[in-house]
Amino acid sequence: MTMTPAIAAERGCGRRVQGGVYWECGLDPDGAPLEEFLIDPPTPIPAGLTITPRGVSLIRIGGVAHVVDWVGAAHYPNVLDFVSEVGRLGLSRRLPATLDFAQLVPASRILLVHARARVENAAAYGPFPCPKRLHGPGAAACIGAWWEDVTARGLGTRSRSPGRDARAAQRGLPRPARARRGDAALRPRLLRVLPSQSPGGGRRR
Repeated sequence: MTMTPAIAAERGCGRRVQGGVYWECGLDPDGAPLEEFLIDPPTPIPAGLTITPRGVSLIRIGGVAHVVDWVGAAHYPNVLDFVSEVGRLGLSRRLPATLDFAQLVPASRILLVHARARVENAAAYGPFPCPKRLHGPGAAACIGAWWEDVTARGLGTRSRSPGRDARAAQRGLPRPARARRGDAALRPRLLRVLPSQSPGGGRRR
């Protein structure tokens, strides 16, 4: 199996911990573009799944176990903080030692949640392009709103939020991010599904 590791660098949530187990997905220059892995519009968290703003859970879909990981807004205030980081460095998420790793198989995926993933009144930001080209400009709940819904609290943090000079992590969509509206209606939703670059779903560091 050929694997492309994620780039080892400090991230919005800090540096890797020695002995930790990480779900990793690197950036393959010949692989699918990042936007193919984004869920548009972001979907609700599955009913009955217990997960907190700082938590990792397993969910079984079609007989296959998948990891559900909540991306904390304390480290990534904007969804764009996290999206742009993965676009630069690849994905690296620490998994708890208590996770039942025996359930993970090569077909397992990681599903990521963010509290601001779904902007219900996205149309209030006016026309903006859809990064997956699925919707017309400014469509309701389209993930293109992530480039509009940016709070200054995320600017200049370790996650290196690009702020007003943000460039889309998605190929071919360079455009600046704009400031969050005070009346933005935000909901936690699933925003991305990614495979693992490591056999069994995790890499120990």
